[in-house]
Amino acid sequence: MFAGRNRSIVTVTAVIEAGLAGWALGAGWLGLLVAIAAVTAADTAWGMTRKGVIADLAGLELAVALAVLLIASADITLAAITALACAAWLVRPDRRLPFRRSPASTHP
Repeated sequence: MFAGRNRSIVTVTAVIEAGLAGWALGAGWLGLLVAIAAVTAADTAWGMTRKGVIADLAGLELAVALAVLLIASADITLAAITALACAAWLVRPDRRLPFRRSPASTHP
């Protein structure tokens, strides 16, 4: 999400605007959680299709899990924790780089 300045501004603005719209419509926190799920799903789907980053499958699964929790009207605390996991996935440093093992963790 924070790969570039413009992308960061658009993403944060989309989440804030959707959250405010949800609040104005009387949905409260639900609007913000839906916005986080939508942004996570869009960003990870973009990463998988356009960038070829298979690691974004985990982020897409998080977005789907949050959407299922919201549709099923699950506990708001569980949905909020899942939304935090979505946000953590989006801001993970070097998300677009392949995973590498550290030299100390390799065993002969």
